[in-house]
Amino acid sequence: MKCSSGVWAGLAFGVIFVGSIALMVGVTYNHRMAAKRNYEWWERSVIYHIFTPSFYDTDDDGFGDLRGIGDKLDYIVDLGVDSVFLSAFYEFGGVDMGYDVVNHMAVDPIFGTNKDLDALLHSLDEKGLKLIVDFVPNHTSKKHEWFEKSISWNNEGQGKYKDYYIWRNASNWESPGEDPKPPNAWMTSVPNLPAWSWDATRKQYYLHTLLPDMPDLNLDNEDVRTEIKEIFKFWLSKSPIFGVRIGAFNLLFEDDSDQTTEVIKSDVEATLEFLDELRDIAEVLADADGTKRLFLVEMLQTENLMKWQETYRNATLERGNVIPFNLGILPWKNPNLSGDDVHQSVQDYIAAIPQEEVEKRANALLSWEMDNHDKFAVADEDSSRMPDYLNEVGMMITMLLPGTMMIYYGDEIGMSDSDAITCEQTQDPYAIPPYGSECIDFPQRSRDPGRAPMQWKNDTYGGFSDSEPWLPLSSKYLDVNVEIEMGKENSKLHFFKNLLKIRQEDPIYHGEVFYPYHDKNIFSFLRMEEDTKIGLLVVVNIHEFDDIEVDIHSVMPGVPNEGTVRLVTSSDVVEEANYEMGSSIELNEILLSAYQGLVIEVDFNPSEEEEH
Repeated sequence: MKCSSGVWAGLAFGVIFVGSIALMVGVTYNHRMAAKRNYEWWERSVIYHIFTPSFYDTDDDGFGDLRGIGDKLDYIVDLGVDSVFLSAFYEFGGVDMGYDVVNHMAVDPIFGTNKDLDALLHSLDEKGLKLIVDFVPNHTSKKHEWFEKSISWNNEGQGKYKDYYIWRNASNWESPGEDPKPPNAWMTSVPNLPAWSWDATRKQYYLHTLLPDMPDLNLDNEDVRTEIKEIFKFWLSKSPIFGVRIGAFNLLFEDDSDQTTEVIKSDVEATLEFLDELRDIAEVLADADGTKRLFLVEMLQTENLMKWQETYRNATLERGNVIPFNLGILPWKNPNLSGDDVHQSVQDYIAAIPQEEVEKRANALLSWEMDNHDKFAVADEDSSRMPDYLNEVGMMITMLLPGTMMIYYGDEIGMSDSDAITCEQTQDPYAIPPYGSECIDFPQRSRDPGRAPMQWKNDTYGGFSDSEPWLPLSSKYLDVNVEIEMGKENSKLHFFKNLLKIRQEDPIYHGEVFYPYHDKNIFSFLRMEEDTKIGLLVVVNIHEFDDIEVDIHSVMPGVPNEGTVRLVTSSDVVEEANYEMGSSIELNEILLSAYQGLVIEVDFNPSEEEEH
């Protein structure tokens, strides 16, 4: 099957391309990157995202812990990543694995002790790794001391806590004898779950934009803001913690101007004002030690997200150390995914930022990820992680486009969701009663399949623990694990390491981006560094069809006849390797097997004959 007539940049592309590389700035679908400069640490970073209870267990209680992460730091360093994002490890109320916070400044005993954390920080620092931690300012656990004191605020000495949370009278409070009714129609993201719960002791409703076990803090209260900012400073003062991920960022402040709708709207102005207060603290810390702090902001997927997202971007273009955490996610779960779909998603994401800002610092404004610990399965596919057959082409695309890259633990070996977790075994509160619905829609409502323990080797429990893990491993762990991948010459793990090395090259960080060709099967892009005139061409087949031939000459007249294969997806994807790294390849007949991708180096410098 030969591909040479898909959607491309048009005849203008071919005409302009023949001339100077510098003239390519006018081509349709081009995104021009920043000139060479000193990059902030996160702009060239690949962040390794660890879900703490699922990485490595050292005390044999079935839960991963901080000492386990410390024991595996050499593995992380060997991957080639330079920073780690750690999911919540705080003392919690037993509901949502560190996120229903009871004490923001203490490590939960499941994960270890504060002393264990100090030891981990020391080891990270020694190995040159930076750490990003989960920061949870939106809510606490119902078991938090603040909430308990807020309920009984009229007791002696507890008046300060009266408005630490968002309390409202029942809408029918003037009608004694009637059952209380919620203040308004607001709903959480959990189907059929109101955002208000009644407290019989205080005789008022409290707001929870997530679960009733996690009441929302009242960040309009100055005492609460002061407490939260002290917590923020406490963690960001500990080297090498140089970043935070702020969960539920677009739900920190609610716009209560319209209380007739079920959708909770974000008060953008108040949210950005609070963000700036945190950034002021971060700047003081950065001035003291010379390292800027990074903010990853998670925006929950609500009906109002797209409008909020646009407003947020327009307001934060000058906040160079703020990156949206979960927006650069391509539609991998679409069972009918095409190269055209990937192209459009990339265009939509990058084009949402004004071109002049992309030119200044695209790597600071964009972020990509394939998986994270909060992803649910989709309705037509019982998977929250990326399908394993798209793992490598997905990494090839997201790793080599401009922006910060987030890798979820296990992505580097092609881990897939655990297929062994039953409804009875799931721990995710969103998937089980009282908030889930008696296994009817499991696993679509559960995040647990994508949170299964790391697969280290094919021993009992996958080398994760000597005891039964808190979640069952995937049945594939016997064949897909770190030990096997390290022993194979052409494996996903080795592919990942080689891809990280290419990511550090000049065309990826200084080069412009061109999208020469895409169709149902193929997506491609070119990273071009103007000074050296060396380009890296990425061509991937995202379909199951074999023997797809791509003729780059037909869409890029003037391109050199040959390139050099720098990287090819592993033998885990293609049974018989048809390309070897370092070999020459004719650019008018690139033959791709199912789910295969190539990175091709192309030298656009004129040959001796052309110069004469």
